[in-house]
Amino acid sequence: GVMMRHVDDTVMAAYVEAQLGARETAWVRAHLSSCPACRDRLSRHEGLAADLRLTVGQLPAPRDRELDPAEAAAVVGVA
Repeated sequence: GVMMRHVDDTVMAAYVEAQLGARETAWVRAHLSSCPACRDRLSRHEGLAADLRLTVGQLPAPRDRELDPAEAAAVVGVA
């Protein structure tokens, strides 16, 4: 028989971000309905995507971080 092709990470990430075409989306959904392992991976991808969105929303602006003395000297232009 034909070996079942699993959803690779690139496709899974695109699926989570709703960036797949209709045919690929249908294939991923059909595969997920019959593959517990890929369903488990999907939930991890969804968690990662959510974490990433949270993290990106909370990154401080670069000017908020402390400059070390060398960087500060470079910014001020002191040799």
